[in-house]
Amino acid sequence: MRSLRCMLGFHRYGAWVPVRYHLERECLRCPRVDVRYPPRDVMLAHVAVDLFMRYSALKRGVPWDVPVFKRRDDR
Repeated sequence: MRSLRCMLGFHRYGAWVPVRYHLERECLRCPRVDVRYPPRDVMLAHVAVDLFMRYSALKRGVPWDVPVFKRRDDR
């Protein structure tokens, strides 16, 4: 059951938690989530980098989410 204070709009939020490219915080009394996104140009830069990494890895024949340069233990 929601708290009366939350129904009136006085939520009690926890700390900001980074989730991929944005920040989220949850109310400690109800399931409400507050989200803060970065500016549009930063989001477009993240999307451009992701697309570049994905398609350049496909040309090399390597899955895009696997690190290309791995440290070996056979020094």
